[in-house]
Amino acid sequence: MSKPDTPRPRRKPHQHVARFGLWSILLLSLAAGALVGALWLSMGQPLRAPGWLQERIEARIARELPQVRVSLGEAELVVEEGWHPRVRLRNVAISTPEGAEILSLTEFKTGFALRPLLDGIVQPQSISLSGVVVTLRRDAAGRVALSAGVGPGSFSREAATLPQLIAQLDGVLQRPALQALTEAELRAVTLQFDDLRAGRSWTVDGGRLLLSREAGVLALSADLALLSGGAGVATLSANYSSRIGASAAEFGVSFEGVAAEDIATQGPAFAWLGVLRAPISGAVRSGLNDAGQFMPLNATLQIGAGVVQPNARTRPIPFEGARSYFSYDPAEALLRFADVRLRSKWISAESSGTATLGLAPDGKLSDLVGQFTIRDLRANPADIYPAPVGLAETDLDFQMRLNPFRLQLGRVQISDQGKTLLLDGKLSARPDGWRVALDGQMDGLTPERLLELWPEGLKPKTRTWLVENVRKGRSATLTWRCGWHRARHRRPMWASIMPGPMCSF
Repeated sequence: MSKPDTPRPRRKPHQHVARFGLWSILLLSLAAGALVGALWLSMGQPLRAPGWLQERIEARIARELPQVRVSLGEAELVVEEGWHPRVRLRNVAISTPEGAEILSLTEFKTGFALRPLLDGIVQPQSISLSGVVVTLRRDAAGRVALSAGVGPGSFSREAATLPQLIAQLDGVLQRPALQALTEAELRAVTLQFDDLRAGRSWTVDGGRLLLSREAGVLALSADLALLSGGAGVATLSANYSSRIGASAAEFGVSFEGVAAEDIATQGPAFAWLGVLRAPISGAVRSGLNDAGQFMPLNATLQIGAGVVQPNARTRPIPFEGARSYFSYDPAEALLRFADVRLRSKWISAESSGTATLGLAPDGKLSDLVGQFTIRDLRANPADIYPAPVGLAETDLDFQMRLNPFRLQLGRVQISDQGKTLLLDGKLSARPDGWRVALDGQMDGLTPERLLELWPEGLKPKTRTWLVENVRKGRSATLTWRCGWHRARHRRPMWASIMPGPMCSF
C-alpha cells in the first residue's frame, strides 16, 4: 500500500514577492546593462529620432505654444562623453498659425544638465544656433532695437543704448527654465545694421556670438565680418561683461580695416574722423557705471594711407598714415589726445592736446574747439620746397565745424630759430574747392630763413628782388596777408597767393 503524497509546503506571500523582486532586479539589471552597452557603443554617434517621435515633439510644442507653428526637418540624440545628452534639430522653421514665417534656423543644438534631468527636470546647459538672421536698428533719436526673424511674431527688444539692450539678457537668464544654462553660441549669423541716425546700412555675414555665465557673471564675445560695399572686408571683435542683475558693465571693440567714415557715424567722439578717407584699425574700451551711464572711453587708432577730403569735390590731401591715442569723457564732452602722429609727404608731425565738443540737442556734433601743441613739424605741401621745412614747436587754438567743413584758426604760435610767428585765419572746404585765408606777424626773420620759407615758384619776381636787395634784418618785423583758392582741376595750388606789403626789414 503506497503512502499518500506528502503535500508540498506552501510558500508564504513574502517569498513570492521576494522571488519576483529578484527576477525583476535581474531583468532590470540586464536591460540597464544592454542600454548602457548600446549607449556606450553609440557614444558620440547621433541617434536619429523616428518620424512618429518628431510628430509628437511638434504636437507637444503646438500645445505649449499655440501662437506659433514649429516644423522640424530632422531630430537627433547624441550622448557625449561624460554622459551628457544633447539634442540636435535641423532645418527648424517657426511660423504663425497662418503660415507666415517668423524664424528659420539651419541647426539648433542643446545639451541638458544631467543632475536636474535625473530628477525629471529638463534644463538646457548649453544652446547652439546656426543660420540666424538678425536686424539691429538705431533710430534718429539714438535708440536701438534688435529683432530676429521676420513677420509680426518675430522676437524684438528695444533699449536706449546697445549695452542696455544687452543687459536685458539678465532677466532672461534668471528664469527658472534657464538656471542651468552656462553657454550659448550663435554661428553663421547674418546681421543687418540699419542706422537711421547716420543714414547708412551695414551687413555682417558669417558672424559668431558666444555667451557664457560663470559665478554670476555674464560674458559675451563676438567675431564679425563687415561688408560695407567696398572691395575689402573689415573685421570686428567685441566683448562685454557684467554681473547679472547689476547695471555696471565693461565692454570693448577691436577692429581692422574699417572705413573712417563708418567709424565717424558711431558717436560724437569719432565724428572728426568723417573728413578722412582711409582704413582704420584699432581698439575702443568703455563701460557703464552703477547708474547705467557711460564711463570715459579710451581708444587707440591706427589710420592707414588715405586722404583728407571733407566732401567729394574738394581736392584730396594725401597722407601715408597716422596714429592716435585719445580718451573721451562724456560727462564733460571732452576729448584728450595723449598722442597724435601724422606721416605724409605734405606734412609730418607729433602733437597732443584737448578738444571740447559742442553737441546739438539731438546729440550730434555741431563744432569742436581744440588746443594742441605740435612738435617736430616738417612740411612740404604739394612739393613746393626742394626738401621739407622743419619747425620746432607750434601751439594751436582752433574751432572746427564739419558740415560744411570749416577750420577757424584762433591762434597759431610758431617758434622758429628763436623767433615767434603768430598766425590766424580760416580754412574751408567748399563745393568748388578749398579756400584759405591767413594773417601773420613775426617779430624777426633773417633773409636766409625768409628765402628758405619762400617757395621758389611763388611770386618769383618778388623773390628775386628780395635775393638781390635784402641783406640784413635780424631784428626786424615782418607782417603779411595771403590767401588762395584751388578748385578741382583748375590752376596750381599756389598760383593765386596774394602777398601783401612786406616791409620793416
